[in-house]
Amino acid sequence: MHLGSAKVVLTPVGNRVRVAGTMEFERDPDRFRRRRIDAIVSAARPYLRHADWDDCQEEWVGARPMTPDGLPLIGRLPHSPRVLLATGHNMLGLMLGPATGRLVSGLLTGTADPATAAPFEPYRRIRRYGRTRTGSAGRL
Repeated sequence: MHLGSAKVVLTPVGNRVRVAGTMEFERDPDRFRRRRIDAIVSAARPYLRHADWDDCQEEWVGARPMTPDGLPLIGRLPHSPRVLLATGHNMLGLMLGPATGRLVSGLLTGTADPATAAPFEPYRRIRRYGRTRTGSAGRL
């Protein structure tokens, strides 16, 4: 469930609910910041008035799979055709899951429309931006 105005997402995990939200850009994506957790709880609290907020468990932070152009990477790797990527959905993974699943299914069965698949091709960034400053192949 997406709590739009609170910028919080709720997902069921067993008999509990995962409360997640916010994105922060900094050099250390694994740095735990208590104030960020407190902000998420404060935003979600009005929606979940009967939740036991004193029983929060497994608080964590982590990097989100993001791409420079904001589009996910969906497709086969040219030098490893048995590997098919479906990642980099930014904060929209749950919402884009069904469409990504249809595209992946089409890529696996050979029925995907090339025009539909092209914008998500994993190596598009290297073709678009060329090599990195170090001269090596660009990072995805």
